[in-house]
Amino acid sequence: DGQKNGHGKFFYLDRGQLYEGFWVDGVAKCGTVSDFGREAAVRPTVYPIPK
Repeated sequence: DGQKNGHGKFFYLDRGQLYEGFWVDGVAKCGTVSDFGREAAVRPTVYPIPK
C-alpha cells in the first residue's frame, strides 16, 4: 500500500529537522523531533530545539 509502518525517520530538509518515530498506516503515532542540518536549511526554524 506504500504507507509507512513501524519505526522510521522523516527529514524536514527545508526546516532543518528530523522526526524519528513510529508509524501506523502512514500516520506518525509517537516520536521525537531534533535539529538536523538546520544551519544549511532553506527555511530554518526560528529557534533551535534544546538538546
